[in-house]
Amino acid sequence: MTTASLDKYGSETQQNEAGRHEMASQEAHRNPARGRSKKPRLRLRATRSEARRLNRRSFAGVGLGLLVFFALMTAAITFIAGDQMGPGGSFGSGVDLASPEGLVAGLITGANMFGIITLSLWAAATASDYSTGWMRVLVQAEPRRWRLYGGKLAALAAYTLVGMAAAAVVSVAAAPALAGAAGISTTAWSSGVVDTVLSTWANVVLSVLAWGVIGLAVATLTRSATAAIAGGIGYLMVVEGLLGMVFDSGVTTYLPGSSLGAVAAGGTASLAYGNALLLGLAYAVVAILIAGLVFARRDITS
Repeated sequence: MTTASLDKYGSETQQNEAGRHEMASQEAHRNPARGRSKKPRLRLRATRSEARRLNRRSFAGVGLGLLVFFALMTAAITFIAGDQMGPGGSFGSGVDLASPEGLVAGLITGANMFGIITLSLWAAATASDYSTGWMRVLVQAEPRRWRLYGGKLAALAAYTLVGMAAAAVVSVAAAPALAGAAGISTTAWSSGVVDTVLSTWANVVLSVLAWGVIGLAVATLTRSATAAIAGGIGYLMVVEGLLGMVFDSGVTTYLPGSSLGAVAAGGTASLAYGNALLLGLAYAVVAILIAGLVFARRDITS
């Protein structure tokens, strides 16, 4: 994936969307009463505008393809490595592959990879608004920046939910064949299938959304998709990895990578699910607030 290809996704609809925003704003100023009655509609307009720009092959297609590809890859690696560890072995996620949770072990193992992909996509979607000059057009048409910001968050979250649903379908559908090839029993998988799949998917999505808002925040601060993507990957793979190798694993337990991984796994031995969820929520809220304040106060013309 190249940031250049992702940067092109909004260029085709800039003028049309700017016109729609400007007409709505002018109508609200001319007729205040009518404008008040249309406030909910105008809030949705910002989300729809962002969704139209995201709905391009260079963004939605690339993002969906990456999530599905890595869902299949991590599922395959999980069961192949689990087979090397013996019947009922576990890999990465720490899940017993012969237990009911074995059906979704690939999703849990790939949670941080899904998070990095989502961070990259959200960062590219945010930074491209600055690099293409589209942000100036948006702010001129809709001066209420918090509305624009909320629309972007909602649209990106919606696309992430769709992408992760597709990833979950692929991972779960491939699991029985992969388990059979690895000689892992799937007898226990039939117990509470719906609850297991939905709860795991929800936990992974929560983790992935937190990664997404972190990417959006870094891209808002730096106006650079490259900086956000490189920083996210470097932090997760290098900083937390080195800290875990040099110091006791307890040092990294409460850092973003470990805590969001614990959310995806439904809790770990070192971090209970409730605590992990609170930590993940705190990281996400801080990222949203910082990015929102910077976006609301920044001189867009600079």
